[in-house]
Amino acid sequence: MNPSNNDGRERIQEAQDRLSSGARQTADRISDAASDAADTLYEKGSKVKRQMDEQQWLKAIREYVEDYPISAVGVALATGW
Repeated sequence: MNPSNNDGRERIQEAQDRLSSGARQTADRISDAASDAADTLYEKGSKVKRQMDEQQWLKAIREYVEDYPISAVGVALATGW
């Protein structure tokens, strides 16, 4: 075999190995970033849900106070407000 042929094949193999390694590293980084983004979205979604729940409670309390003001005062006094 021609020595220059072997040298060329080795260089091609090395280039393929570098590309493959780089592709794996890039895929790992993308996977990590996607996982972080999913975690952040979940946390933000949970926060929004809690805020909505709080807003719904406040709305319900306001409506109760408007509909039953005397009872609301009684409940407030009984709970120490």
